This record gives sequence, structure tokens and C-alpha cells, in this order.
Amino acid sequence: VQSQTQPTSGSFATPIVDSRSVVLPTQLSAKWLRLIRLTWLTYALVVLALMLAGLPLVFNQMQTACNGSGCLWGQPSTTGLQKLTAAGLSPTTYAAYNTVLPLVVPILSLALVTIVVWRKPNDRMALLFALVMGTCPVNLSNAPMALANTYPAFWLFAKVIEFGAAGFLPFFYLFPNGQFVPRWSRWLILPNFLIVGLVVFLPASQIPGTPAATLTGVSFAPDTQHGWAVGHDALIVATTDGGRTWSRQHQGENLQDSFLDVLALDA
Repeated sequence: VQSQTQPTSGSFATPIVDSRSVVLPTQLSAKWLRLIRLTWLTYALVVLALMLAGLPLVFNQMQTACNGSGCLWGQPSTTGLQKLTAAGLSPTTYAAYNTVLPLVVPILSLALVTIVVWRKPNDRMALLFALVMGTCPVNLSNAPMALANTYPAFWLFAKVIEFGAAGFLPFFYLFPNGQFVPRWSRWLILPNFLIVGLVVFLPASQIPGTPAATLTGVSFAPDTQHGWAVGHDALIVATTDGGRTWSRQHQGENLQDSFLDVLALDA
């Protein structure tokens, strides 16, 4: 609050308060701050434990060919294994590389979000950042999907982590002050969550003339009619009628060329 004084004819001064500079109290109570921090810490420790538990499963699945749905990101197809052998790279070496290296980003994300939540637990943008960066990057470890493939009880956990990708669009439009810019972008949020939810929780989409492939990302242009979805096998499909029909634009030969996400800025 800024204040100024204006002399009067008497010996006292009248304070003039600039109401535009008044900051309303928005701080959460200490109880809520502790709850937010404890909730995040519990989540981070559970996710880290599950990622480590899923490493042996990722390693084993990376050594086998996968030609259908439920494949891990980077898991080779039959053709891919043949190419690895022809190049003199053993499946064991390939599996070790694709098991250890993908852990870097998820672990760094969890550490970064922990710092943000610990320092700014009452900041809405910080919490949205935690929601996005604390879920989607975990998918890069392949552990959630590997656990779900081996133990069906983990299916919901894997899908919820994958659904975290839906938070990227609102975070993109709300950053940095928590207001939608441009204002019309708020109307994209609900379709964004619905479409990502359909892609994540329903079986892999079957595009006419396209071999079965798991979709991993979808995004619509501001007109909400033009959209693109990407996935395994370097698959790119597009729609011009708001998602009622889709057509294939591109598809690779093996799962090593997977696309993870897409962002449509214009039609």
C-alpha cells in the first residue's frame, strides 16, 4: 500500500491512499501450506518408487519386439530388432540405453517441482506447473506403461500419469500471470481435456488404412476445427471437422520413430 500526506491548515496531515496499489491478502494458512507440501512429497516419493520398481520390466520389454498396442516408447518392432542386429547392436545394449537414459528428465522434473512447491506453495501457477511437470515427464521413463503391461492393477496409474499431458495447453495460455492470453483461448481448455482423455483412456484409435498405433498427443488450432494427433510409428493424423473424421498424413516404419506430443498454433 502506498500512501502520501497532504498538508492541511492544522497541525495534522490527511493520508491519501492509492487504492490501485492495494494488494489483497491471498496467503494460505500455515496448515494448508504444510498440507500442499506433504501431498506433493508423498506423490513424488510414490512415483519415484514406482519408476524404480518398473526399471527391470522396462529393461525386459525393451529386448522384445512389439508390433501392436501397449508398446513402450522406443520399444523396437520386429523390423527394428533386425536392423539393430544388422548394425551390430545387441538388444541388451539397446535395452540398457533406453532404460537408464529416459530416467534423467523425470527425475530432474520431480526435483524441480519439489523446489517450486516448497518455495511457492500458495502460487496457483506454481501448482499448475507442478501438475504438468510432475506427471507427463514421468511417462518418459516408460515405467508406468511397463508396470501396466505386467500388472493390470497399475493401468489406471499409468493412464492418469499420461493424462497429465492435458495440462500443457492451459499452462501455455495462462503463463505467467494466471490469465488467459488471448482471452478466447479459455474456450479451448474443455475440448483439450476431453480429447486428451479420449485418446488416453480409450483403446488406440483405428484410422482407416492405418496400422494399429498408440496415439500420444493431440492438439487443435484456435478455430477448433483443424487438429492433429501424433503417436507411435511416427504417426500423424489430421482432422478438419473438429475430430469427427481423421486422415493419415504420415506414418513411419517402426516404433523408434515415435512422436510424443504436438502443439497446433494455427490452422
